[in-house]
Amino acid sequence: MTIICYRDGVMAADTASFISRHEARIPGNTTKIYRLSDGSLFGGAGKSLDIQKVRDWIENGRHGPLPSDVDATCLWVWGNGRPFIIDGNYIEEFDGPFFAIGSGASAALGAMWADKSAEEAVRIAMLVDPYCGGKIGILRLEDGKHHA
Repeated sequence: MTIICYRDGVMAADTASFISRHEARIPGNTTKIYRLSDGSLFGGAGKSLDIQKVRDWIENGRHGPLPSDVDATCLWVWGNGRPFIIDGNYIEEFDGPFFAIGSGASAALGAMWADKSAEEAVRIAMLVDPYCGGKIGILRLEDGKHHA
């Protein structure tokens, strides 16, 4: 499925893509993390169309309620480092030194508890979780870009 990690201003993710409830891996790589127009970072694990709905909701100013019936977990980090988890139909701010979402989250969180970077945590999760793989995508947060 996916591993997306955030720590110390860096968001990292694997690039593997699966179809039909993990029955097959699609050749090539897919993008799972994005820099939004306001400079914030966004990543999603789950159904691609649902991730896009949440991303569009953020990019369009978060007007109205979160999109309904979303089958995805998203990580959104503002320019000041403020992280939010969007899971299903709710959004919650978290206060902690690092975060991970996706099927590889347990392995990645263990790695970050052992002082590994977001990139290193993704690499470790890719060794442990059979649904993570491909290359590692990395985005760095640019301080002060987001003023919401």
